[in-house]
Amino acid sequence: MDIQKRRWRDPTTEERGVRYTRLIVKYNGETHIYQFPDDEAPDAMEIIRLHVLEGQLHPYAGMGLMGMT
Repeated sequence: MDIQKRRWRDPTTEERGVRYTRLIVKYNGETHIYQFPDDEAPDAMEIIRLHVLEGQLHPYAGMGLMGMT
Protein backbone atom coordinates (compact mmCIF):
# COMPACT_ATOMS: atom_id res chain seq x y z
CA MET A 1 0.00 0.00 0.00
CA ASP A 2 1.34 3.41 -0.99
CA ILE A 3 -0.25 6.58 0.42
CA GLN A 4 0.74 10.09 -0.64
CA LYS A 5 -0.33 13.52 0.53
CA ARG A 6 0.21 16.72 -1.42
CA ARG A 7 -0.82 20.25 -0.46
CA TRP A 8 -0.80 23.40 -2.59
CA ARG A 9 -2.43 26.74 -3.32
CA ASP A 10 -4.08 27.15 -6.69
CA PRO A 11 -3.14 30.56 -8.11
CA THR A 12 -5.62 30.21 -10.98
CA THR A 13 -8.74 30.33 -8.82
CA GLU A 14 -10.61 33.43 -7.76
CA GLU A 15 -9.88 32.56 -4.13
CA ARG A 16 -6.08 32.74 -4.34
CA GLY A 17 -5.55 31.94 -0.65
CA VAL A 18 -7.37 28.59 -0.73
CA ARG A 19 -5.16 25.60 0.14
CA TYR A 20 -5.91 22.18 -1.32
CA THR A 21 -5.04 18.65 -0.28
CA ARG A 22 -4.79 15.62 -2.55
CA LEU A 23 -4.66 12.16 -0.99
CA ILE A 24 -3.66 9.22 -3.19
CA VAL A 25 -3.67 5.59 -2.11
CA LYS A 26 -2.55 2.67 -4.29
CA TYR A 27 -3.61 -0.70 -2.98
CA ASN A 28 -3.96 -4.10 -4.64
CA GLY A 29 -3.71 -2.68 -8.18
CA GLU A 30 -6.25 0.10 -7.60
CA THR A 31 -5.68 3.84 -7.18
CA HIS A 32 -8.03 6.09 -5.18
CA ILE A 33 -7.62 9.88 -5.28
CA TYR A 34 -9.35 12.35 -2.98
CA GLN A 35 -8.83 16.06 -3.62
CA PHE A 36 -10.46 18.84 -1.61
CA PRO A 37 -9.96 22.35 -0.19
CA ASP A 38 -8.51 22.16 3.30
CA ASP A 39 -11.63 23.67 4.85
CA GLU A 40 -13.64 20.71 3.50
CA ALA A 41 -11.51 18.05 5.24
CA PRO A 42 -14.41 16.88 7.49
CA ASP A 43 -16.53 16.24 4.37
CA ALA A 44 -13.64 14.36 2.74
CA MET A 45 -13.29 12.16 5.82
CA GLU A 46 -16.99 11.33 5.62
CA ILE A 47 -16.64 10.33 1.95
CA ILE A 48 -13.63 8.13 2.76
CA ARG A 49 -15.58 6.50 5.60
CA LEU A 50 -18.53 5.90 3.28
CA HIS A 51 -16.29 4.31 0.63
CA VAL A 52 -14.88 1.93 3.27
CA LEU A 53 -18.38 0.98 4.43
CA GLU A 54 -19.51 0.39 0.83
CA GLY A 55 -16.49 -1.83 0.17
CA GLN A 56 -14.99 0.48 -2.44
CA LEU A 57 -11.89 1.14 -0.31
CA HIS A 58 -9.95 -1.28 1.89
CA PRO A 59 -10.33 -0.42 5.61
CA TYR A 60 -6.55 -0.13 6.14
CA ALA A 61 -6.29 2.29 3.21
CA GLY A 62 -9.19 4.27 4.65
CA MET A 63 -7.55 4.46 8.06
CA GLY A 64 -4.31 5.65 6.48
CA LEU A 65 -6.09 8.33 4.49
CA MET A 66 -8.16 9.54 7.42
CA GLY A 67 -5.01 9.86 9.48
CA MET A 68 -3.58 12.20 6.87
CA THR A 69 -6.53 14.59 6.55
